[in-house]
This record gives sequence, C-alpha cells and structure tokens, in this order.
Amino acid sequence: MARHALLRTAAGVVENIAEWDGAAPWPLPNGCEVRQSDTAQIGGRWDGVQFLPPPAPPPDPNAAQFEADVRTCKDYLALATPTAAQTVAATKAHIRITRRVVSELR
Repeated sequence: MARHALLRTAAGVVENIAEWDGAAPWPLPNGCEVRQSDTAQIGGRWDGVQFLPPPAPPPDPNAAQFEADVRTCKDYLALATPTAAQTVAATKAHIRITRRVVSELR
C-alpha cells in the first residue's frame, strides 16, 4: 500500500489522500487523477512537477477580540472585589469565548 493524492486535474488541487495498492479498481470522479506521493496534503497543489503545500489560512478576524476577552477574564479573576461594570464586562467576555470555542468544535 502506498499513499496517493486524488487531484482535480484542471485545478491541480489535492482533494483527498488515500492508501492504495495501485492495482485494485478505483473508479475516479470525472476530472480527477491519482498520483503517488508521501508529501501531498489536502488543499495543496500539483504544479505538474511537484506537490506544493496548501496556502496558509487567512488570519482570524476575531483573534484580537478573543485575546481582549481572555485578558478581561484574567483581570476579573485577579480582582478581590470587582465592580458591577467589571463583572458585566467579564461575563460578556466569557460568553464570547464560550461561543467561539463551541463554534470551533462543530
């Protein structure tokens, strides 16, 4: 068994990776081809000579808010007697953090 990449031929994009013996029948989807590779990654590209890694994901537009929410919660936990406004801010930050974590788990 060897590692193979399933490519969308026209785009040169790796759609899937599979272990295949090279002999068993494998009905390929239209417009696809298979190439043996130990380095191909799903989302990567075949440039006709070699496999290239997939592009880096775009930056998370909510990362700054997430970091601010974490700081707010940490600041809240460090206080001996928080004010009502600090309690509300920390609670809202905690809710945003929880929603983000839950959405990433889906």
